[in-house]
Amino acid sequence: MDPTDWIALQFFIVGVFGGLLGYSELVSRYRDQPDALRHVNATWVYLALNAAIGMAALAVLHIIDLEGLTLPEQMTDDSWDEIYLYQMLIAGFGGAAFFRTSIAKTRIANQEIGIGPSLVIDSFLAATDREIDRSFAQNRAAQVPRIVDGIGPAHAATDLTELCIGAMQNLSAEDANTLRDTAAAIAAQNNKALDKTKPVLIGYNLTTYVGPEVVAESARELRRQLSGGPGQASDGTDSDGRATAALLDIISKARKVP
Repeated sequence: MDPTDWIALQFFIVGVFGGLLGYSELVSRYRDQPDALRHVNATWVYLALNAAIGMAALAVLHIIDLEGLTLPEQMTDDSWDEIYLYQMLIAGFGGAAFFRTSIAKTRIANQEIGIGPSLVIDSFLAATDREIDRSFAQNRAAQVPRIVDGIGPAHAATDLTELCIGAMQNLSAEDANTLRDTAAAIAAQNNKALDKTKPVLIGYNLTTYVGPEVVAESARELRRQLSGGPGQASDGTDSDGRATAALLDIISKARKVP
């Protein structure tokens, strides 16, 4: 391959790698709606930053005078191809690692801050988090109150939470326990004035882990059970063993959510 073509391909691949690395970071932080990240402008700015870091590292490698290094007397095209490949690997992984390291840690206003190259990434990531949070908060504030409408605090903390946990195939035991503990803590608050707010707060927490679609489907099934339909007792409990069937049904529906 012509060296010029190789260099252009190098920058393209390293840039894509950096962008994918940045996107994977955001997906791990916003597991409830990873597809919605592409609609937030801050996401693209953060991806561009990560791509630029990789390409900058590659540019540094190209600035180094290869002719001044000790190389075999006879360099074949395959040998140069290997060098170009090594450059991409070093720039892709090295650039990402370098800007995620810190020389020391300092505490400012009860917050631990890394001193070093990681400060750049951390600053941009914090700004990205704030904008994504604001965008997602608007959606949650509009959706969750409607989703949990008609569900009391006790049912939200127990039945709704368990339905959402059961619907998830790969939810870790730690996350499941966190959901249960948080929901129980919210429901246990001794403040009658918050009784209408408690299901919404529990719903906010659930959407963070399982997404609004799963919470909405679970709430729909719970309302059906609480409505006192066939086989249901007046208090909303299952009197003829249909709870298991209902749980399996909601799990099946939730797993079809893309």
